[in-house]
Amino acid sequence: GSPYLEGWSIIKDKGSKTAILTLIDSSQKPYIVVIKHENSIPKKVFEKMYFDIGENHIQHIWPLEFHDLDGDGKDELWVRYNKAWADGFSQELAIYKIKDNSLELFKKFEGLAEGITRRLNGNKIQVGIGFSDKSTVGHLGFDQHHLEIWEYKKGKFIKTSEKNVPHILWSNEWQKYYFDKK
Repeated sequence: GSPYLEGWSIIKDKGSKTAILTLIDSSQKPYIVVIKHENSIPKKVFEKMYFDIGENHIQHIWPLEFHDLDGDGKDELWVRYNKAWADGFSQELAIYKIKDNSLELFKKFEGLAEGITRRLNGNKIQVGIGFSDKSTVGHLGFDQHHLEIWEYKKGKFIKTSEKNVPHILWSNEWQKYYFDKK
């Protein structure tokens, strides 16, 4: 992707601070190129896989993961990234099946309103969406996250649990949701 710089304000209890973010530009659609290697020698170049990010920019991409979701012996490609919005972000986790010379989107999860999406151990996905039970509060004032666990069983994703927790970005709790796989 092409770099893009944008100035953001980071809102805190004692005022706000300005930060410059490096983003991936949406006007030149970002893409992934996959190359299959055998014995460290490139053998097959796949078609470019463009990110479906609309008019948004990508703020961060986590290290790509290969994990066999369906037990067929072929790993799927798991791509987790943040999409920047005008005044916040959402997080997506896209799962791609490897077919012949291309990647095919199998399933995408999105954590809206400064939410999260991440693969937990095995075939579990956690999705978190920011919210507030106060109707007059905008998303930057949301004080809670709704967390759901989805598990891939018998060919489909099934929601296995859900709960509400205090907003994860308002404390040091955010670190375990962004970096741990618990």
